[in-house]
Amino acid sequence: MDISAEFPANQESFAKEFDIINILNVIFHIVDEANFEKALENMAVCLKEGGYLFISDYFGDTGVSPARHVKFRSLERYQILHQKGIKILEIVPIYYFMKRRLDIFSLQVNNPISPLLFIFDSIINKLEWPKGDDIKLLIDRKLG
Repeated sequence: MDISAEFPANQESFAKEFDIINILNVIFHIVDEANFEKALENMAVCLKEGGYLFISDYFGDTGVSPARHVKFRSLERYQILHQKGIKILEIVPIYYFMKRRLDIFSLQVNNPISPLLFIFDSIINKLEWPKGDDIKLLIDRKLG
């Protein structure tokens, strides 16, 4: 099912259905603004009271569109969640190296070294460096 589409006629079957909604590396591929807003509204409907919502995005001061199929958004664009009773608990960096392709290596080399890049990201996140324009995790909870 497309999270950015209108729910089918039996939408009540989705209401307050999920304890956790995890949309890592997904929502920034919804480039149409109306579809983006509909996706946020749908997630708010589907999330149970007390449930958690995990979203990865840019969350900078402004939006960035590095490709036609990607649109990173600012934290301000997610305020609709607050209007729907979902509170932001925390925003933490998750990717620094993992979101980059190392151009000095071929794709065949980049894929196998991904676990190493993940380890580097883990170390950087523990050291709380950098706090810049990288992919972050938004942790939300629906208030009861």
